Amino acid sequence: MQDALWIINQRLGSLRSLSSFAGWAFQIVKRLCLNLNKVSMRLAHAEFDGHHVDATQNPETRMIVISAIASLPPHYREALLLFDFLGHSAGEVSHTLGIGEAAARARLHRARMMVREDFADVGPLAQGIANGIR
Repeated sequence: MQDALWIINQRLGSLRSLSSFAGWAFQIVKRLCLNLNKVSMRLAHAEFDGHHVDATQNPETRMIVISAIASLPPHYREALLLFDFLGHSAGEVSHTLGIGEAAARARLHRARMMVREDFADVGPLAQGIANGIR
């Protein structure tokens, strides 16, 4: 919801008619939900260091991974999702985020480190997953 409100705030000037606000806002939320669903499905069938993790068979694993990523600050979470789950290149990520490629790679590195730190107190399976996030 926070992401939707941010997008609405950023693009409010492009709204042509106040009467179309509800439909316009709904489309933004719908698109964000669809994107989140795509990311969730990629998480559900993730491969970490050559080990396939089918989180649809293990909901606990899926929740651990999703929770760790959701807890990242937004600018790190964006970089991680764009690189690792949507498969964008460094150039695409830097363009999307409006930063240089070096900064995009630095954000990705920091995001991965933060996810690994989140797994410090969990079991060996989750720790193995975290170590697989490069």
